[in-house]
Amino acid sequence: MKKVVALGLIAASIAVAAACGGTEQETDLSAVDSVVDNPYGGLEVPSPSPSEPILKLVNRGEVVSLSIDDLRRYPTVQVTVFEPFVKQNIEFVGISMEELFRAVGIESDDLVLTVALNEYTYSNFAREFIGTEAFIAYEQAGGPILMSRGGPLRIIVPNNTSLVESLEVWNWSLAEIRVE
Repeated sequence: MKKVVALGLIAASIAVAAACGGTEQETDLSAVDSVVDNPYGGLEVPSPSPSEPILKLVNRGEVVSLSIDDLRRYPTVQVTVFEPFVKQNIEFVGISMEELFRAVGIESDDLVLTVALNEYTYSNFAREFIGTEAFIAYEQAGGPILMSRGGPLRIIVPNNTSLVESLEVWNWSLAEIRVE
């Protein structure tokens, strides 16, 4: 019995020490974590390195793989939106889908399919993403978007646009965009 209690105390001490020595990423997201339950589910998984390819773009047989570092080379979009899954305002940073589409030759009349890591898919015409100023976020609340929070990439729709009420478009853990 003493061994069980001792092991429990050791585990609790380690947990407290780890919490006190948290990274800036964990600290930046603590406000979001402490206010709401996690609607995304899933376990805590380490974020990919910034240079690791995480988004695949497929357009008429051509494939381009991009990392977060690659995405950061494009003009930045920074928007605070009412996030419908956690029901609070959160600041996101990313790249506009219009900019990304232009870079890989996706045209406004193309039917675009977005695919998440869990194979959840959403499709719409590129013009709908462009017209609503949808963007692909790679930062949330000042840090990377954790996998357990729908990261590392998410499609975000700014408030007051036609797609904002369509929760299907808010594809999180985005892995691929392809032209159908």
